[in-house]
Amino acid sequence: MPTMLEQKFEQQPNSEITPERPVTPEAPKERVEAEKDLEELERQIAKEEQKAAPAQSVAAPPTPAPSAIPKSETRKQIEKILSEDLVDIYRAMDANQKLIFKQKGEETASLIENLVQTAKATAKKVITLIREWLKLIPGVNKFFLEQETKIKTDKILAMTKKKEGE
Repeated sequence: MPTMLEQKFEQQPNSEITPERPVTPEAPKERVEAEKDLEELERQIAKEEQKAAPAQSVAAPPTPAPSAIPKSETRKQIEKILSEDLVDIYRAMDANQKLIFKQKGEETASLIENLVQTAKATAKKVITLIREWLKLIPGVNKFFLEQETKIKTDKILAMTKKKEGE
């Protein structure tokens, strides 16, 4: 004979558990727009680099050559902000990781500089760029990543506002 608790359970209708939100996340429109802007900037940078770089032979190795174009003051400030508090982490990386991290960092600084110059520097775009760059750090702590991203973004946006005020 079933117990009272079992009887109550049996009397309840069979209801399926449905999640409150859909299981598959959809990308917000703002993120898609930010990614499109970033892709557009990357294409512009690639075009500028092709124009600035002399024609290279096909047999040339794909090693990065030192930049012949002098860095602007804005770019230097952005690179300084991005490199703050990362010296020890950079030194702990192996040679291949250092190369990749440095190249991606310079690319990130270039993209941020273009955002600043075109007056399209929003916190969301800058955060996305910095976060993707910092994810290259091996074994990075999620909280460290968010904290450093926030600090660097705030400094870059403050620099941008200061330049606009001049």
